[in-house]
Amino acid sequence: MTIEDVVRQFEESMSNWDIALPPESVAGRELGGIVNNGWTIFYKFGFEGDDEYMDVYTSHRMTNDRHMRLYADGQSRELPAYREGYVEGKTPKEEERNKREFHAHNKAVAELLAEKGFTSDQAHASHNLKQWLVSTPPEERGESESSN
Repeated sequence: MTIEDVVRQFEESMSNWDIALPPESVAGRELGGIVNNGWTIFYKFGFEGDDEYMDVYTSHRMTNDRHMRLYADGQSRELPAYREGYVEGKTPKEEERNKREFHAHNKAVAELLAEKGFTSDQAHASHNLKQWLVSTPPEERGESESSN
């Protein structure tokens, strides 16, 4: 199996939305982004030791985000993606902890995606809004607790 096979499998999984990576990006192993049919898809090629991979981040307003590392040998592993929400706490202290952990996780994901070059200027507006909402605590957005 090659990285081209991995790309082909990924494209088959996105064929219902007519999404394909530009062949020149695959050939040149370029960082890229696709905005199509409500999807924001970021991709980046790299090596982990001798193993070639493609990192893919997919986002759509109607589904959970996914972040995967797809290896040329056919293996894959999940990478951190934005969480959509958090479990309501049984006590105010637990609620506050869950909320803090939720925003800390999502802020770390935002930083990881930025480090990879998966930036908002390549993204669908719904992705950018979701990213801002899930990674920015209400007090940093200028909102009070009562406005939530």
